[in-house]
Amino acid sequence: ELLARPEHRLRVARILEPLYDGDKLWKDLIVVLRAQCEVAAGHQEVEMLARIADLEELQLQQPRAAFETWLAAFQAAPGEPRPRVAVTRLATALSRWADAAAAYEVALGAVDSTDVALRGQLLGELGDIHDVHLGDGERAIAAFRRLLELDPGNSETAHRAGVALARLYEAGGDWTALIGILRRQADWTDSPTERKRLLVQVADIQEVALGSTDAAIGAWRDVLAEDGEDVGALAALERLFGGAERYRELVEILRRRVDGARDPQEAKVQLRRIAELEEVFLEDPGEAISAHLEILDHLPDDGETLAELTRLYRAAGRFADLLETLERRLATTAPRTERDGLTFEIATLLATSLGRRAEALERFAQVLQGPATGPVRAGSLVAVEAMLDDDELRL
Repeated sequence: ELLARPEHRLRVARILEPLYDGDKLWKDLIVVLRAQCEVAAGHQEVEMLARIADLEELQLQQPRAAFETWLAAFQAAPGEPRPRVAVTRLATALSRWADAAAAYEVALGAVDSTDVALRGQLLGELGDIHDVHLGDGERAIAAFRRLLELDPGNSETAHRAGVALARLYEAGGDWTALIGILRRQADWTDSPTERKRLLVQVADIQEVALGSTDAAIGAWRDVLAEDGEDVGALAALERLFGGAERYRELVEILRRRVDGARDPQEAKVQLRRIAELEEVFLEDPGEAISAHLEILDHLPDDGETLAELTRLYRAAGRFADLLETLERRLATTAPRTERDGLTFEIATLLATSLGRRAEALERFAQVLQGPATGPVRAGSLVAVEAMLDDDELRL
């Protein structure tokens, strides 16, 4: 009866506690323990509430009541680990995650704003509750954003929040926000490999999900800044520049491929593409010629390249270079019929474009002294006959 009187309440509760405990009068014991909780604080209050919760769950088989008591203990001392563990366990068993989330919000309000570590831990757990147990992506994002802004300089919390936000943004299709958090993660990480992986993800989103060619190009360039030989980035930029008809920039990417080529044939393939772009799309045959000449640096006797240079020199009227190229072709050509054709072309070039008729006559003679037939032989006879009018060459 004295327990109800405020001036005697605490003393009476302490007297009755061992008596009720000894007689296993659990409900009465809980009453006197709650009376003592009224004046307890901090760790003492948590211990008292923990004892009550254990009695409710284990002796009285009242897990819902125990859950409420653990919530009170958690809100009274958010930094104590035992109540948080019990709240998580019972929230799972009773499907009371919404109540647990509400308790976390109350606990966050009670934590000193200067206790960044504890606030970060609580915000991370709150985000997981909304994300994993409640399936509330919007509130989970809000919690992880708060965690991210709480201490951006803390790599551990920033990483945790960043990973969670990236997953949630991707699940929600919020591509702009996802790009933002991925770029922040790339700025935070000290690992070049991880930074490149994040930038590749940004580039893929820009290109595939958003269809933004310019932004995708910028992102892939960022990847190349991390790894100048990244095959995926080079292939993507090649594709994007080609699709956008940005041929000058495409040539730059192909140049990178040439620089990274470890096989002469691979270098030739890329340089042939450069030459085609320069000649057809950029209308710069001089640069096309330079690309073909570069192939010869890798493959000095490449017949295809020499043939292309012949065509380009002929079209440009660069007869001296044309002569040199024809001579190189002649020196590396095996079939006699092809050699006769090249000799005839050299002779014609010497006679008509370079004014070196004496040398031309020698080349025509070489054709006529061989087994050449058809137009090459007939053309040589006509050319030689025309030289009979030259006093210096008649003999």
